[in-house]
Amino acid sequence: MSKLTLTDNEKIFWADLVIYVEQEVKTKQKRFNINNKKLKSFLKQKNINLKRAKISSKPFDKKQNENTITFSKGKNFIADLLCHLRNAFAHSNIEIDNNGDYLLSDYYGTGKLNMKGRISPQLLFELIDQIKAIGTNVVSTSTN
Repeated sequence: MSKLTLTDNEKIFWADLVIYVEQEVKTKQKRFNINNKKLKSFLKQKNINLKRAKISSKPFDKKQNENTITFSKGKNFIADLLCHLRNAFAHSNIEIDNNGDYLLSDYYGTGKLNMKGRISPQLLFELIDQIKAIGTNVVSTSTN
């Protein structure tokens, strides 16, 4: 594992995510709903596991935790996820493993781990695109 050296496209992706979280997510959290049918279908089709659970500081087991992001509880599942991803980038808590997957982490101000993930960069980009589409097109999150 090593600290990530970002390509120009990755730099643009992560900078865009920071701006998106600050301007859209933090001010309009109710637009993002984990129960959105399109999002659930996408997660299942791509075998992406998003879960809220107690965070262990143990490293991920590759086979068990591929394309998994785990984070502690919060108010809005998807908005929380986006904020954790933003923090991982903003605080340089992204590494890359030998298979090219991102290893992501976010910490409370106390230094306690509150998000960790292992996901391929391409899947993460696709996931964020799906979430943005949902946030942009949602009229009522209760039925989507």
